[in-house]
Amino acid sequence: MTHSPLIVVVVLLTAAGLCSLAGIAEPMGVGNDRTLQLAMIHAELACCTLLFLPLGARTRGAAFRNLLAVAACFTAASASVLLLDFVARGGLPWQSRGGALGAWLFAGGAISLGARLGGSWVMRARVALLCMFALPPLAHYLALEYASASLLHLRPVSPSWALAAGTLSWWPLLPMALLPWAAALALPAPKQAEVAL
Repeated sequence: MTHSPLIVVVVLLTAAGLCSLAGIAEPMGVGNDRTLQLAMIHAELACCTLLFLPLGARTRGAAFRNLLAVAACFTAASASVLLLDFVARGGLPWQSRGGALGAWLFAGGAISLGARLGGSWVMRARVALLCMFALPPLAHYLALEYASASLLHLRPVSPSWALAAGTLSWWPLLPMALLPWAAALALPAPKQAEVAL
């Protein structure tokens, strides 16, 4: 049994507590308002990439159980984020749920596909997710700095960048999430090593 939902809740509530401390909140520009909600949602988006623990068994049944674990993690994270709905008006935690679901499904699917492949593929999936989510804003900054060009059209691929840019419709992640799950479920069962008698 995986403890991912519990780990996600503990990390998110700890992040909220730390962001509420004056010594930490002031340098980060976080107050007891919408900025605290944004910080929590950014922390949730980091959790879906870094903290999801897939079942390592290489069967289709494990892929289905991983899908249920992603749903449990998303539900637990949403409950934690929605706890802060009272600190600012505008319903930002509610508006972010569709995009957060896309991020959880896509990241969970990629990591579950890595678990289905076995070996070091889970770590490779995490690195690929971090690159996919973090490199578009870095490329945008470098393009602005050195070529006076904008790569804002890449922001739907990076949920954290989309959130920072104020775009909460992360629609590309929802259809993209189907691809790794379909691959994880469609892969044939790994061949068992023959036992010499």
